[in-house]
Amino acid sequence: IFLSPVIIPTWISIIPQNQIGNENMRNGFYITVDQQNRDLQVPFVAEHQLNPLLFWTTEKNRVNEIPLVYSISESILLESHEKRINKSRIEYDSPNFIDQAEAIRIHATLLINNDFVESANLRPAIILFHDLNMNNSHLLNEGIILAENGYAVLLPDLPGHGESNGSTPNLDMFYYLGDFNKTSHFYISILAACRSYEILKSISFVNQSQIA
Repeated sequence: IFLSPVIIPTWISIIPQNQIGNENMRNGFYITVDQQNRDLQVPFVAEHQLNPLLFWTTEKNRVNEIPLVYSISESILLESHEKRINKSRIEYDSPNFIDQAEAIRIHATLLINNDFVESANLRPAIILFHDLNMNNSHLLNEGIILAENGYAVLLPDLPGHGESNGSTPNLDMFYYLGDFNKTSHFYISILAACRSYEILKSISFVNQSQIA
């Protein structure tokens, strides 16, 4: 499911309350996750009876409060099917929990077809997000295939994964335990996805209207 500009991982879905049939919960949305072939239904910000869309309209502004700055280093050239793929390390800051001032440093990999780099044409771009307890290296092969076909590909390590800092996720706090924007790993992951989108959009050779 697509929650602009965030792509929610495929193993998570948000479904309307009327498809669950629980009249006692009025949030309107539940998050469902497949854990070892068991469906779990977790109320979305249930404690505060918040409207999810209004909640994220406000919280997304936290992304824009951090300067849009990134650094690119350690570029290497990969030879893949007679294509030259430029693989670079890119780092940028993303918001932390709302009661923590220090930003989360996101480490990511940027893949670009070097033949396209040498042209003046803008190119489409794709962000690939790894699963829970993985890192961006698990999607490197898929990213290379996309780069071979002319896409700029961003592979971030989500907070607490790979080389990115931030709290380490576990099933007890992946959604929330207490206040959603103070304890939920899902919260800081969504903000990191928003920040990744803004970073990719700011790169000069990326077509801003063609980012997935």
